[in-house]
Amino acid sequence: MIFQNTELAMERQLMHQFQIDAQQRVNEVKRSFTNITQRFEEASRLPSFRNMRYNQLIMNEIAVKKELRRLELYFYDWIQQGNGVSEITYLNLQGAEQLHVSESEISRNLSDRSQEPEVVEILAQRDGKTVIRESHVDASLEHAITHDNDHDHSDLIWWVPVEISSGKNQGVLRFYLHAEFFQKRFQHLVMAEIGTACVVSDGGNLLFSSSHQQRCEEREGFLNFSEEVELPGQRLTF
Repeated sequence: MIFQNTELAMERQLMHQFQIDAQQRVNEVKRSFTNITQRFEEASRLPSFRNMRYNQLIMNEIAVKKELRRLELYFYDWIQQGNGVSEITYLNLQGAEQLHVSESEISRNLSDRSQEPEVVEILAQRDGKTVIRESHVDASLEHAITHDNDHDHSDLIWWVPVEISSGKNQGVLRFYLHAEFFQKRFQHLVMAEIGTACVVSDGGNLLFSSSHQQRCEEREGFLNFSEEVELPGQRLTF
């Protein structure tokens, strides 16, 4: 009986420590997302946006183009620093691209995206809040949890309003981050060589799995920890 009680106490202690360690690792990933969001929101407050608005009001198109060029060079340099961002787009309130910068170029072929459902939805919010969305939907939650998933992981997009003054938007910035950027951060969730971890998006897609089978499921005989994390416009399940 003494041995049984000791064994039970050790199991409870092990479970308690596992829960603490797992929570700390999830919190680190949460802080990473928070830091990313803060940096994007800081970019949305660059002086060039306010300068552009002023020059638009006085119909100084040359000055507007100079500010846009300044932003293009700034964002292009930002992407080249290898911070995980692969594309940055600035859309005005009508949904037309004002600049589009990628890893390879500063685009001169700008598009009118005013009819895209997601753009319409984002611009209609007008509440000054950042929204994180998936770039595509590949699989249902049921499929992600119970079946092998041969699809690519979803990429994530940050939609950040550009506010020139309180309550007045100038448009929206779109930051596109490839799934590969998050893999290193999510990999930190794995607590041992034989352990596994996965992250499922609000849309039910598998953003990360440390399992080669790309499965997200509980394993018999393994300790388990799960938590839903609220992000701007997105809920992730760890």
